[in-house]
Amino acid sequence: MLKVIYSSPLPYCLSLRGPLLCFILGLTLAAAPPVIVGATETLNESLQAYLQEASEWQDARLQHETLRSFYQSRDYEPIWVSNDGLLARAEVLLHTLKEAEREGLDSTHYPLEQIEHRRLSTDPLILARLELQLSNAALEYGRDLQVGCTWPEKNHRLWYIPVAKFNGVALLQALAGNEDVSKTLAALPPSHREYRRLRNALNYYRQLALLGGWPTISPGPFLRLGDRQSDVDLIRQRLLIEGDLVLDIREDKHTFDELLKLAVERFQVRHGLQVDGVVGPTTRAAMNVSVEERIAQIKLNMERWRWLPRNPGERYIMVNIPGFQLTAYEQGKPVMVMDIIVGRVDRPTPIVNGHLHSVVFNPYWTPTPTIIVKDLIPKQLRDPDYMSKRNIHVFREGAEIDPRTVNWRKVSLNYLPYELRQDPDLRNPMGRVKFLFNNKFDVYLHDTPEKNLFSREERALSSGCIRVSQAEELASFALAENGNGWDRNAVRKAFFGKESQTVTLSTPLPVYLLYFTAWVGSDNRAHFRNDVYQLDDIPPSCPGLPELLANTVD
Repeated sequence: MLKVIYSSPLPYCLSLRGPLLCFILGLTLAAAPPVIVGATETLNESLQAYLQEASEWQDARLQHETLRSFYQSRDYEPIWVSNDGLLARAEVLLHTLKEAEREGLDSTHYPLEQIEHRRLSTDPLILARLELQLSNAALEYGRDLQVGCTWPEKNHRLWYIPVAKFNGVALLQALAGNEDVSKTLAALPPSHREYRRLRNALNYYRQLALLGGWPTISPGPFLRLGDRQSDVDLIRQRLLIEGDLVLDIREDKHTFDELLKLAVERFQVRHGLQVDGVVGPTTRAAMNVSVEERIAQIKLNMERWRWLPRNPGERYIMVNIPGFQLTAYEQGKPVMVMDIIVGRVDRPTPIVNGHLHSVVFNPYWTPTPTIIVKDLIPKQLRDPDYMSKRNIHVFREGAEIDPRTVNWRKVSLNYLPYELRQDPDLRNPMGRVKFLFNNKFDVYLHDTPEKNLFSREERALSSGCIRVSQAEELASFALAENGNGWDRNAVRKAFFGKESQTVTLSTPLPVYLLYFTAWVGSDNRAHFRNDVYQLDDIPPSCPGLPELLANTVD
């Protein structure tokens, strides 16, 4: 076994008469490293000694329990080093760690300098320490990529999707059992198509940063097609750099021409702005978000992908809250995209997942207590016939009562002895169909009679549920594999029928309500959105991410 003895300067100090010499000698000897006696000669024994001895040689950063469990199971046989130094598989690991920036991580988080300092040694004690550092670095890298390097439950408000548990021993066993460790390491990041596309976008924007980014557009007047201003050329340069302006063919660089208008529209589409080809204050503000901020935004959204389940399902529905968009997937590819309306800032849509289990055609509407107290009662107080005219029935202990006989001023969230229910009709906020999925917040997806609201760019307008713009098409997707004759004609008949009808899915459909402010669209370009719930402003602890991400557009 390895034995560590710390030499004390006290006997030497006491033998000296001069206090000053005593003090100097004491400091010198106290700073000396511990003396190693009885050191074992084999690498396996050195590993065992490091992992079993509770000595000050232990590194607080090492994941001792995981390392001890793994090496005990293989009789302390190393996987990265031999008596002659580093093995080839260690070189692969080191190369991967040095390329961690590619995944939006910070390579300096891993102890590469310490490893490089020890890599040429043949001392079994130093090689044992090197072995543990390499395994620990693999654990940290694997954890960062498999489950993320931050904890959303602690620092990401509104996130309620459970993050998978990281199994460090299983990772080390996979690395030890695969001669080609590069395959195991390459399988660590999320396999989602959207994550890979964001990774490519990160590389693209880093290249732009190396070239100096783009110029700042100073405040100015609205600029439209045909205008001639001195800063038109600066806007032209700005859009050329990011690729929105593809061809720079012009007779006058200061004139706002048709090609520039098309480039402005492309930029506005990518940033969720009103697509009018006009450079106003909002478009200028989006243009002035720096390339460094865009890089940070991409990295943060890559981290969000690492929090998600690796296998979302063969068919599933994914809602992007700040993107105001719903996408239906089959075999990992999008097959349907539609606009949506999400929760208001004061009634935000939670970030949850569940399984869509029922499609309800011509549904009744049972408003939540918050909607009853904050929305319906004020309208009823202004118009005593408001509820009756809209076929909203009031019940107390199962018995229906006339809403005009209720003293609504006494009702509050703390005192609400009534239940409300609206009959199916065109005024029903649920529209013609709603989609129920299991979650603790009782939020769901549904149709809406207020189709005009989908023309807005910012659509955080609901009380938390998701209003969909193509409800009939979504019902057809949900019931496509349900059998029992639920083809498109059957869906259309139920959709435009008058009777309320609930269809239970034979195979529940996964639903994810997520939050992404950066992604790569079908145009293979990076898209960015305003941080509607101010979640990008939460300081992450992830290595390489800034402590605070600025909101992109006011």
